[in-house]
Amino acid sequence: MPPNTSKAHRMSYRIGRGETLVLTFEPYKSAILPLWRFKTPAIARKSSQEIYEKFLEYNGQDDFVGMDMCRKFLQMGMTRSKRYANHKGGRKCK
Repeated sequence: MPPNTSKAHRMSYRIGRGETLVLTFEPYKSAILPLWRFKTPAIARKSSQEIYEKFLEYNGQDDFVGMDMCRKFLQMGMTRSKRYANHKGGRKCK
């Protein structure tokens, strides 16, 4: 659990469909976002392993919110990498 995260703050988390709230709910966003990379398959593999380790860390602390945020980042990495794989150079926009 990130430091200074109260139970009241965690209880304010609303479970949304798909990737809802993943880039807005602090301090989890700041803890997981630096680990989230998917530019190449090797980088994505390393990133997903680090996020999964974070998931297990939150699981050990019985922190459902942290676990759900990790799941959402993993889901976003998968959807983004598939989307950008369809574009030459791996970028969606120029």
